[in-house]
Amino acid sequence: MTVWLILLIAFILRIIPRLISKNSWNYDTYFHMAISRIIKKHNYKIPKDKGRFSLDDNMDYPWLFHWLFSFVPDKNIYLAEKISSAIIDVIHIALAMWISHKLFINLDMQNANGHLWVGFLMAISPSFLRIGMGPRAYNATPRVLSQLLLFIFFVSLAFFYQEGSTTWLIIGLVCSVLINISSIFGFQFIWFISIILALFGFYEALVLTILGLIISFLIFGNKVYIVIRGNVLSMKYYYSTLAKNYVGLIEQKACISCYFKRFKQNFLTTKMLNWFMMDQYPLHILIFFMPQALIVLFYQDYLSQDSDFLFIVFLSSFILFLLVLIPKFVFIGEAERYLEHTLFIQIFLFVEIFANLNNTVLIIISIWYIICYTQYIRLYLKYYKNIKVPYKLIEQIDKEENIIYPLGQYSWILLYNLKKAKICYYSTSWTNSKVSQEDLHLITGNYPYPGTNLRVLKQKFGITHILTNELAIQNYKNFIKNTQNDNLEFIDKEDNCIIYKIEDFKNES
Repeated sequence: MTVWLILLIAFILRIIPRLISKNSWNYDTYFHMAISRIIKKHNYKIPKDKGRFSLDDNMDYPWLFHWLFSFVPDKNIYLAEKISSAIIDVIHIALAMWISHKLFINLDMQNANGHLWVGFLMAISPSFLRIGMGPRAYNATPRVLSQLLLFIFFVSLAFFYQEGSTTWLIIGLVCSVLINISSIFGFQFIWFISIILALFGFYEALVLTILGLIISFLIFGNKVYIVIRGNVLSMKYYYSTLAKNYVGLIEQKACISCYFKRFKQNFLTTKMLNWFMMDQYPLHILIFFMPQALIVLFYQDYLSQDSDFLFIVFLSSFILFLLVLIPKFVFIGEAERYLEHTLFIQIFLFVEIFANLNNTVLIIISIWYIICYTQYIRLYLKYYKNIKVPYKLIEQIDKEENIIYPLGQYSWILLYNLKKAKICYYSTSWTNSKVSQEDLHLITGNYPYPGTNLRVLKQKFGITHILTNELAIQNYKNFIKNTQNDNLEFIDKEDNCIIYKIEDFKNES
């Protein structure tokens, strides 16, 4: 199997669903495309806010990907959105094979195909291809670019430890600077991992991370400060308030009894396969879709001492994975994403162990990964192919006097499509310089649903309409049924989407 064939396979696997479902933007895609368009309208400069939000709103989301995407001509937006993640992943995998080849030479590895195994397993890995909390491989997302930068950052340090060249430190420093403006999770990841590495005696990662932050401030000034401040305060609010009120979060992410309850409910039913592929409990994902991580831990004695740094990076991500299983720590992100961001290291170490021991293990894992991919494509087309955008409803309420609350993943669709009306929502971070934490809780309430006091939502924030769907509004009505706040007037419906108007209250001044 040649390098070019592996790269072709990687690209094809990622665009197949988009060839079948040509314009299936997922909900997050609308946000990323909206931010890119806003930057383009500001002559490729980063604006102070995102616009269309009724609350004071900063550009507190990392904007590197959106800035790069803003240079895509309007006529090519749909094509670029389809293939951007595939192209970045192909670059990632190509670099992974080249770096693996160099590292295996340094390790005097006898199997000449080790780097090809690394590339192939990365191309088909469920860590990159699975769907769940937002599919990363099939739509435009800054997550993929951030993973590429983090990959380069840590392998640069690995080469520095092996070769002692300061060139690798410079490359790592450049990546550290860019990670600060690439993604929220990437910023968290580099800091958490670097701190743990320092505890193991590898201080260079933390030094580069600190220097990268300083240089970011010098280059980007207040723009990067707003992003980092938003991220830090967002985690603080998530920890102090949101995690306690996020409907279903603990049950999905940090409750093993809830997992077995779901298993019992779906066992030997027609829904079992879909549940098996889509369940979000981290240990389920680890065992069935990231088995290479457990295998590397079990067979670590077969690793060379020259791989110590890479193993410690992986071990650090595994420590964070376990930490997020504790309910109090769910605020630092999805557990499985910490392992997803060290995929190259896991697979490199996995291949280092088995390429000289038993190729059968590599073949079995490959077959399982391919089976998983076929199911991911089926589920992607099932859940993402027919995302309905209620253009008629949006046009009907897109008036300057209206403020809309999006109930049921419509916030970014509204951001992309509204021209006059405003959105009352938390934007991208759970922080706001002009909104108190108490008021923010009124808006986020029982996330993803708003607070139960519609009177306050209307009087204090001026919300006039709710854009929702049948399932979301039914769940919300269950929250407000005993509050005497059900002042919702049905306006119109388009497919599964519904628009309600919040009626005036009788004693409203």
